[in-house]
Amino acid sequence: MTLNDILAAAIKKQASDVHLKAGLVPVIRKHGKLRPLQQGIPQLTAQQIDDMALGMLDEEQKKTFAKMKEIDIGYGLTGVGRFRVNIFRQRGTIRMVIRNIPFNVPNIDDLALPPIVKKIADFERGLILVTGITGSGKSSTLAAMVDHIN
Repeated sequence: MTLNDILAAAIKKQASDVHLKAGLVPVIRKHGKLRPLQQGIPQLTAQQIDDMALGMLDEEQKKTFAKMKEIDIGYGLTGVGRFRVNIFRQRGTIRMVIRNIPFNVPNIDDLALPPIVKKIADFERGLILVTGITGSGKSSTLAAMVDHIN
């Protein structure tokens, strides 16, 4: 399976994340739970993951990755989706965690945010901190607030 095949299959299954690690089949996160992308596919090799990861990087990004042992990039797959990709080296192998970034920006009402969020978004000055754990909706909240402002 190619990286693009994996991402397309993950989107069809409405996964929020894809985890790629040598010695395992691709793993997706759906509704907060990790599960194999599909049954009956072979485990990924370290070489496959290296090829996938390094194939996404330009020369400057490869230098950064070699130095820092991790990098975050954006990746777009025409007709499929946009993704935030974390590539990192752990225990001597490259691993990847890929987050789906939806095309459609949710609005504040869709997210069922409290009414105060609209008021805060309308402030002309100030600092807004949106914090939380991974997957708690920080990016969606900020996108909805920016959409409201615009």
